[in-house]
Amino acid sequence: GREAYIAELQDMIAQFPNTPEETRAREIMRFLQGDAGAFDSFRGTIDVDKFVPEDDRMHYVIVVLNNADKVSLNDAQISIANFNQRYYQLSGLRISNHFLNTETNTPLILIRSFNNKTQAMRYLTDANSLSEEFLPENALFEIYPITQRNYREVLRDRNTHSYKVFFENHYKTASNRR
Repeated sequence: GREAYIAELQDMIAQFPNTPEETRAREIMRFLQGDAGAFDSFRGTIDVDKFVPEDDRMHYVIVVLNNADKVSLNDAQISIANFNQRYYQLSGLRISNHFLNTETNTPLILIRSFNNKTQAMRYLTDANSLSEEFLPENALFEIYPITQRNYREVLRDRNTHSYKVFFENHYKTASNRR
């Protein structure tokens, strides 16, 4: 049934973080949970040249909540705060929110700050492997480490399409080499 299929997709996401399989499983889950545009391709321009690799600079982690109609922004923030309290209590992380796109009411949660790419990637790995603790059940989200400069570009674009390509090329390939 549908619920069992979703449960298996969630297991796959937990078992294979930061892989193409995880990305595809998230798309399928979004579709099954009512996001008719889950498989739509982006029709805008992808421009990765505006993003700059700054591995040793301060990083944030952004979380884009793709189904805010089913999981409230407030519940998501509380869940992330609890996650941070449990696993990152001594890190002094702060949480704020913005709307990535006000036309589609796509919320973005900003978690700051990390000293460098390595620390932000560690957080990303923990959040993906402990996704059931990181966000409420049924939350469909994208999570990215990002520098302050690149974060401003994402806000200017009002979407993460270009940054996702940059992330796949710069962050994922570096983390997969270990």
